[in-house]
Amino acid sequence: TAAAVALPATQGARQKAREAQSANNLKQLAVAIHIFHDLNESLPDAAKWSDALLPFVGNNKQVFISSADPDAEGSSYAYNKSLSGVKLDDLQAVARTVVFFESDLGWNGAGGIDDAIALGDGFLIGFADGHVERVSGEDLDKLNWTP
Repeated sequence: TAAAVALPATQGARQKAREAQSANNLKQLAVAIHIFHDLNESLPDAAKWSDALLPFVGNNKQVFISSADPDAEGSSYAYNKSLSGVKLDDLQAVARTVVFFESDLGWNGAGGIDDAIALGDGFLIGFADGHVERVSGEDLDKLNWTP
């Protein structure tokens, strides 16, 4: 029936919309972390990164919540704990260095590759140069998780 065909298409469209919204959030967090870095000459402390970036997203806590994870405990995203206090100039390859990823670690959650949660068939990652990219599971460990 037409309904049987429309349902998967609708679900796919919803998934794409959730992914686009989450990518937008990650881009806003990337802008915020660059402003923070410009003012403080280092990336935020991993233990309080959400608190540190909140003023740079207009105190809008919704930026930290993915529409795919509306019941998140404060944040749907985690910060790469290896970047705590690091200067961007000290990173070897900013375009491949993971800063943010989807996770269930909550507000101020910081971790590493084992804490990343897939959205659909891949992982949505925010990189140190500010871009956001969907990465496959097999490519996740090829990214820079340490400075």
